[in-house]
This record gives sequence, structure tokens and C-alpha cells, in this order.
Amino acid sequence: MAQMPQEVIDFIEDPHSRNVLSTITSDGSLFSGVRGRLRVIDEETIAFFDVAQVKRKPDFKPGQKVAYVVLNPPSFGYQIYGTFREYRTSGEIFEDQAKMMKQGPHSNILEKMGIVKVEEIYSYASKDRTEHGMRIA
Repeated sequence: MAQMPQEVIDFIEDPHSRNVLSTITSDGSLFSGVRGRLRVIDEETIAFFDVAQVKRKPDFKPGQKVAYVVLNPPSFGYQIYGTFREYRTSGEIFEDQAKMMKQGPHSNILEKMGIVKVEEIYSYASKDRTEHGMRIA
């Protein structure tokens, strides 16, 4: 597992950052989709949230590899590679996110929270383009 530096944690939790999750599904199909907000559980763990109304989303299996591109436009971000661990439907982070989503403009219903262990982190693009593709962790 890789430990995320504080700068990566802050970047993920920045409300202006956007992310795309990609994986290969159990039937071998490629899936990429914009996810809502990610949450950092600890230095090695990220949570993503599945909303009940979203029709096309994979059902992750433990051990499944995932990749995120997290961006804060215009051109700065990280690639984060990891392994899906489990879904959760309770706990403090789940409840906080569910409450926040119910109060939002679209009143989304949180279905479940996916847990991903981080394995590698690369700079997607640096502000001055000198660190593009460098391994961070």
C-alpha cells in the first residue's frame, strides 16, 4: 500500500477537484465514470459513493483494480491506482455523506460507499508541467 502525502489528501478533499474512476468489470468491459466527491479515510484509503439513481455503474468485487484521475482544472491533478476492498452502508463517513446528499440540490440517495486501498500515486500534470507523470507514492 502507498501512503498519500498531505498535499494529495488536501487535493482530493478540495471541493473544486473532480475525479473519474476507471476499472475493468467482471465481464472484461472497460468502465470509466465521473464520481461525486471522494473522501479520504486515512493515508492509505479512499472512499467513493454510489448513488441510487445512477443506472450505469459497476458492482465492484473485492480485489478489483481501480484507477482514479483527480483533477482541479485547468490542468493539475493526480492518477491514483488501488484495489477495491468492500462496500459499506453504515458508519460515520457514510452517514455524513448521506445527510449532505439529501440536503443537496438534487436530493440524491446514497446507496453504498466503496472502499479503495491506494497502491500508487502519480502526478497527472503539474502546474508548471515539469512533474508530469512522476511517481508520488
